[in-house]
Amino acid sequence: MSLKAPPLAAGIFYWVDPSTLELLSLLVDQGPTARILALFTCRPDFSPSWTGRAHLTQVTVNRLPRRQAVEVIRQVAHGKALPPEVVEQIVAKTDGVPLFVEELTKMVLESGLLQERDDRYELTGPLPPLAIPATLHDSLMARLDRLATVKALAQLGATLGREFSYALLHAVSPWDEETVHAGCISWWRRSSCTSGGCRHRRCISSSMP
Repeated sequence: MSLKAPPLAAGIFYWVDPSTLELLSLLVDQGPTARILALFTCRPDFSPSWTGRAHLTQVTVNRLPRRQAVEVIRQVAHGKALPPEVVEQIVAKTDGVPLFVEELTKMVLESGLLQERDDRYELTGPLPPLAIPATLHDSLMARLDRLATVKALAQLGATLGREFSYALLHAVSPWDEETVHAGCISWWRRSSCTSGGCRHRRCISSSMP
């Protein structure tokens, strides 16, 4: 018997296309006879054909309670406290969705609404009623809109497909290499550390004329 660790396949089923879903169905079919460890995450309304198989275990992940949502906000803010009214709005509008809590907190930190101090953030003025977006899409778009070159670069990348080389992006862009490089680094820092890659691509595509 082999002592090697089983292969690991991980996937996030947010907007999976039919071809990918068919491939993953074939992978699941190999479960009873192959040493495969597969981990998939999906929305509650996603209903794959393999539901109920004996070799599969389904785990429901509930929305974050308020205490955990506040902890996510604190971690995104690197341990610094946000004004209570800002925290309350983030918690209320994100409704316990972890990705939304993370993205909305980042949007608020980058919005200019807050001023960073040694151990906390303070409001720069009264909090406008609609200053904090009510949807994840609006939050991502607000972050994009504040980054003119990065937004344009991301839109250009969206036209090239899901994967492309830096050389290709630079070749078709109207900017010099320094601008392209800085823009790529800036956007990577804002998007790659979250689980919302698909959402970022959809927002970028929807923002294109």
